[in-house]
Amino acid sequence: LSVCSVLLCMLELFIICTCCCGITRYFNPVQSEAFPVAFQSDINMVVAAPTGSGKTGVMELAILRLLCRYLSPSGAFTVQHGAFKVIYLAPIRALVQEKVAEWQQKFGQALGVTCKELTGDTDLTEIRDLDGADIIAT
Repeated sequence: LSVCSVLLCMLELFIICTCCCGITRYFNPVQSEAFPVAFQSDINMVVAAPTGSGKTGVMELAILRLLCRYLSPSGAFTVQHGAFKVIYLAPIRALVQEKVAEWQQKFGQALGVTCKELTGDTDLTEIRDLDGADIIAT
């Protein structure tokens, strides 16, 4: 597989994961505008948009961009736990727990990505587990 076809497969995976959860069928205007930066570049970005406008979907595009670095030319996914960190900041613990469960299903089961939560209730042993985590929600 070419790199281009592997990237398209990853994008397709994102769309499938999103559609399977019943969230959306197409990118909304915020996601469409952010797509070139979030998925096709390594430029840092800040997305300021109202609640429910698709900011988390933009972040998931950036996560897929990062995960594409761990695809071999044959298309095999070779993640090295702890080699990268994605940090997701949420205003409340319930949202942290929801996103960790969602991403563990989306990225963890399919690709072996490790998702952990870090809240005020996190104990010392769980904090040590963060070294091997790929996605940390706090």
